[in-house]
Amino acid sequence: MDQKKLNIIGAIVAFVGIVVSFLLAIEYFGLGTSNIAEGACSALGGDGSCTKVAESKYSFITFPVLGNVPIAAFGFGFYATILYLFGLNVKSGNELENKDRINVIFGLSILALLLDLALLTISIWVIGTVCQLCAITYFVTIALIGISYVLLKTSAISLTDITRSIV
Repeated sequence: MDQKKLNIIGAIVAFVGIVVSFLLAIEYFGLGTSNIAEGACSALGGDGSCTKVAESKYSFITFPVLGNVPIAAFGFGFYATILYLFGLNVKSGNELENKDRINVIFGLSILALLLDLALLTISIWVIGTVCQLCAITYFVTIALIGISYVLLKTSAISLTDITRSIV
């Protein structure tokens, strides 16, 4: 598969992450008693699990000026950034810049997976349930790693190039 198609697929997968993160933010803020996020979670077989996770003390980070910011907002920002980078790769003809963006996508996706693993561990062992919408974001992150890895392989980028882009 050529790189342009892989970048388009990556952009679509990142967009799915944006939508699911938005739904998770809606769930966190409890907008409406029967909102779309609750319906989506129930449709996935997670009756009440999304609400339980959203209401836990692990669903947000407290900042001095901003107050409680839901983890989903960080996911939204992450997926939006990845979508933007894949979009730039689709439009750009500059091979070197595309390689640098792929490095960044891969590095950020690895960091996101580490965070996802921590959140999954908290969900299972502390909260006692796994939010189905959260699980979708975990799979989206894994898919982004896979897509960016294939792009790295087709671009013949070395490990030192990846670490240079991250650092």
